[in-house]
Amino acid sequence: MQLKKLSNQGIINENIYGSRISFLAGCIVGDELYFSSWLSNGFYKMDLKTGICEFLDIFENEIKSRYLHNQAIFFEDAIWMIPTHAGKDIVKINIKTLEKVVIHLPENGEPIRDNKGNITWEFKCCYKNGSSEFWLVPLGYNMFLRVDMLTNQVIEYSELRDRVAFKDGKINFADACLVGDDIWFYPYDSEELVIFNTRTEKFRFILWKDNEKKLGFVRTYKEWMIFLSRGKNKSVLLINKDTFEKKEIALNIEWKEIKEPMYMVVDVIEQFLVLAPFLAQEFVAVNIETGNVQLNTKLHEYTEIMKWGPGRYQSSFIYGPKIIYASDIADAPLMVFDYQTNVAFYIHTKVNESQYRETIYKLYNENTEAILNWVRQKGSVIEEREVPLLLTYLLKDDGEDSKIHDIKDIKTDGERIFSCIK
Repeated sequence: MQLKKLSNQGIINENIYGSRISFLAGCIVGDELYFSSWLSNGFYKMDLKTGICEFLDIFENEIKSRYLHNQAIFFEDAIWMIPTHAGKDIVKINIKTLEKVVIHLPENGEPIRDNKGNITWEFKCCYKNGSSEFWLVPLGYNMFLRVDMLTNQVIEYSELRDRVAFKDGKINFADACLVGDDIWFYPYDSEELVIFNTRTEKFRFILWKDNEKKLGFVRTYKEWMIFLSRGKNKSVLLINKDTFEKKEIALNIEWKEIKEPMYMVVDVIEQFLVLAPFLAQEFVAVNIETGNVQLNTKLHEYTEIMKWGPGRYQSSFIYGPKIIYASDIADAPLMVFDYQTNVAFYIHTKVNESQYRETIYKLYNENTEAILNWVRQKGSVIEEREVPLLLTYLLKDDGEDSKIHDIKDIKTDGERIFSCIK
């Protein structure tokens, strides 16, 4: 991995047709990435070779239409979506049948706000590939949970709540990492490092003396636990997971600009710690074995030229020798970094709307009389290009009209449209 020799190939699919879409939660299955849209209520799959997305379904259990999921797991033909912000439930979706199972969080579970009154990510999901269970570590929530993927049962480990005070204005943990049978909870406002053994289901509470550093990430490499900040990093802290020996890797980076959070996603690839920028300008790779630090700012310069703004990368997906980075900006493309060839390129995620448009016009043709009557009542003049938007408004109208197709029922606004696109 040589960032100084990194080659940028730019956009590789500029000419494909469709509306752009952003996402944070998804899973790669073969050559397809299944994901939950970040800014609309929808479940999609993307062809990783073309960037073309196909609408599959909506999350009819949700009241809100955006900010629903930020993490996902794949297990036995199903994608498990983890809720955040506006999302209410865990949702299990079979990718072959699109059958969904909604799994509710505990009734007495509550989000925790930070000292500015904001809701952060509720959970860090910890999962070992092939396992039939995963754990939800509370970052902005008041419970530590285990989810049994065979029975769909959600179990709380109340011992943590008995030990740690969960209240608004105090974010106890900033991140978590599964290491063998242990989950390390990285303390933020808390003064104790928590280690939970998933086999014995026992907690260890260890006094944390680096609390003032307000580090934001915990990762693992060989015998080392790695801690670093989401902001201006002067160094990377390493702690031996067995002996608790400490050492640091000095970064010595002259940051172009300080805007926090600077980083929201960190990956360990072979012996490298790789940081993709959120608001930072530097794309950074740290060799954990040698301490060598590499950075690249040309990718940031390119995104500024393209007027995409800062990277705002918050999710990463490993696809062979490539890391795919996703942001929460609707118009920004995915960034793909091939760490074997030192090549980066960008790919727009675009939804083919032809099927959607065909369905809209089909509904219009089936309901022409009712639409015209509705328009006359409004005293409006309608042009052909306004039909899709008008039909959408009509389906959202509170008034009842028996002549409106059978899709006007108790379904949500989004489902009235999307239920026909299958």
